Amino acid sequence: MSAITPELLDTAAMLVIGRELKVEMETLGRWFAPRRFLERRLVEGSPAPSKTREWLETEAERNREAVDAVASRQKQIRDAETTLRSWLEQRASESDD
Repeated sequence: MSAITPELLDTAAMLVIGRELKVEMETLGRWFAPRRFLERRLVEGSPAPSKTREWLETEAERNREAVDAVASRQKQIRDAETTLRSWLEQRASESDD
């Protein structure tokens, strides 16, 4: 962290956006303070392990629900095909008589 200086940020900003940011050293200290870093990790969508685990569990549940919905729809389609084939066979045998 000590390698990140206002001069380094200004140089990078000149290369990326074409102007300096004029960030002061005190501001950098506040941005990179460990306590502040940990506070930010505990908000929704952050890299905090507990939040990440919670998000992954939610996504896994959504995935299971989607897979179940697809399986249910496939079963309905197979049942409809079976019913249609049966109906067609029945109509074909009636017309043969």
